[in-house]
Amino acid sequence: MCHPEYSEACFSSTSVGIPLPDGHVLPALECQPTLVPAPAVLILHDADGPTPFYASLARRVAAAGFVALLPDLYFRLGPSIARDPRAAAQLDYQQTMDAACASVDWLRARREVAHPRLGTVGFSLGGTLVLDLAAERADLVTATFLLEALAEAPEIHYVLALQEATAVGMADGYAQAT
Repeated sequence: MCHPEYSEACFSSTSVGIPLPDGHVLPALECQPTLVPAPAVLILHDADGPTPFYASLARRVAAAGFVALLPDLYFRLGPSIARDPRAAAQLDYQQTMDAACASVDWLRARREVAHPRLGTVGFSLGGTLVLDLAAERADLVTATFLLEALAEAPEIHYVLALQEATAVGMADGYAQAT
């Protein structure tokens, strides 16, 4: 396997609900390291949705010592909708950004989160959203896995990494230094 294995004893994971401004509840997976408070990372999935890959990533991030949150950005579309690029086109941009912002605020309010600055990691669709979050909010550290968007927004402060452990470590170091 290309990722180091982790011990389930290093973290806990639970399904949580994040209240949204419109009254809906955003389902998410929260993974916490055994030692909290800890720095936090918001993980935004690609067009395939919160697949087992992303759940595993959230667990690896928690095993590395971070609180990780993986929201299901497709929750409004219903379980019968296939999670793919066609479904991504059905997402309402403002509702999706509101859900991402609510996820940031929810993480910040958690006593398990050690620092007010958060890291964000996004892939493809999620990469676009974390760049948009970084443009809206100066209080985030962003790592994205969407290369073509970087040239179009030079005013965004971002971290670009090819391995999630590097991105998370860089985001945490930056958050602690600022």
